[in-house]
Amino acid sequence: MANTPHNPYEPPKSVQLDSSPGSLLAQPICLTLQMNTGYLMDAFARIRERNPMRKRWLYVRWPISVFLLVISAMLVVNAEPLFGFAFAAFVIGSFFAYRIDDLYYRFTLSRSPWLNAECEIEISDAGYQVQALGYGVTVPWSAFKVAEIFDDGVLLYQSDTSSPWIPWSAFSTAADAARFRDFALHEFANHQHAI
Repeated sequence: MANTPHNPYEPPKSVQLDSSPGSLLAQPICLTLQMNTGYLMDAFARIRERNPMRKRWLYVRWPISVFLLVISAMLVVNAEPLFGFAFAAFVIGSFFAYRIDDLYYRFTLSRSPWLNAECEIEISDAGYQVQALGYGVTVPWSAFKVAEIFDDGVLLYQSDTSSPWIPWSAFSTAADAARFRDFALHEFANHQHAI
């Protein structure tokens, strides 16, 4: 029983830390992120996975699609074949909506001044501070709702459009990454998901 594999569906256990969350970030953590296409697409995909409507759609899309394809077949057979084929193409295309979304997002990124920008990030008691392209913003920790901890980084969930993704590889030392992970576990103990 000692060698049983970790159950990924088991809720995370509370973490006992010797220090308060503030003292974990008493020494600020500074890191630099390059906003390249791979990083931004990875962040976009992780934020999109949190969307509850996406999960609902995955359950109901088959019955709805079958029903709509029957209607399009009736249109093809009865009166309007062109309209029926167009309707069927639309229904089948709905299964590829996220691929179309990815293509649109990549196209939008290719025109963005933020693409390949270098972001200086400081993580401290005051919050999450970002400096890039002459702009700066500090987001207090209370603005974040959830911290989702992955094997390769952490997603600080604020909203569907503003949720920073911080990969562990962005930290200059493993100690800084471990310190931030401990802070996220402590700060969001009631609102975090370890994956």
